Amino acid sequence: MTKTVVLYNRHALKRRPRHRIDDVADALRAAGIDHTLISPTKSGETVELIELAILKGAERIISTGGDGTVNEVVNGIVRAQRRGAARPKLAILPNGRGNDFGAAVGISQDLKRSIAVIGAGAVKTVDVGKVCDGLSERYFINGTGVGIDAAINYWATLSKLNGFPSYAWGLLKAIFLNYDQPRMKIRIDGLELDKPVLLLVAMNGRQEGGGFKLAPDFDLQDGLLNISLIGDGLPVGKVLPIVPAILKGQVENCPVIHRYKARKLEAEVLGRALIGQADGEVLNTQIRTFRAEIVPDTIDLIVPREA
Repeated sequence: MTKTVVLYNRHALKRRPRHRIDDVADALRAAGIDHTLISPTKSGETVELIELAILKGAERIISTGGDGTVNEVVNGIVRAQRRGAARPKLAILPNGRGNDFGAAVGISQDLKRSIAVIGAGAVKTVDVGKVCDGLSERYFINGTGVGIDAAINYWATLSKLNGFPSYAWGLLKAIFLNYDQPRMKIRIDGLELDKPVLLLVAMNGRQEGGGFKLAPDFDLQDGLLNISLIGDGLPVGKVLPIVPAILKGQVENCPVIHRYKARKLEAEVLGRALIGQADGEVLNTQIRTFRAEIVPDTIDLIVPREA
């Protein structure tokens, strides 16, 4: 196996990936990047393939897909590290539906430009989070949450649309079917809250859902999560007007959004169970306990030199 492994997700962008597998391989070879290309054939296989590749000596992993693909690659990297393997570099070729994490760190969706970033090889060591939904644990690199944001992602995944239109459709579906604010008991480091919650998000990156910038002041190296909470029993008429502000990242002075920085978030859902997500992937549709935290593990991420 070569030192560079390319994980290509054929199912990204709902089986209509922006860059075809042959185009990716040809562009990498043209840039002088020798590589082994692997493509999972079934759901959940990516984590195992990446873990095995690293244990066999892969030194650089190129994730070709969306945020969900990056999430699975990160889980494979952390699992390999915990088995004693050397930490590889992670590169991203955005080829999926949301590509929120890549956008936040300045990686272009243009194939040649993103490959040029890989060739330049600038590396930033970034934080990793872990989420537990009461049944299983998963690592994340961009963000995780429960409530209407996860419901938006759930419906966007089921729609026939792609890109931002799928999230806009998901927003409409979630408002009609999931606009619920169960009471939660929440602990944010030492702070304890008890209130109705519509959305509870813990971000490591800047944005989710195809461009909803809940953490414009994100820092991938500060060891903290950017937590956003919306609820307080507010009617939909008071929440919808803030959507444009979130898309623009103008959330600092928005009174509807309660924002915190913390290493750990714990929540117990006392009302109707909620949908949860990690890096845009559905965790569980019946979440009653939720925990997110920054862990000691880190990822060596290849970024543009100006990032």
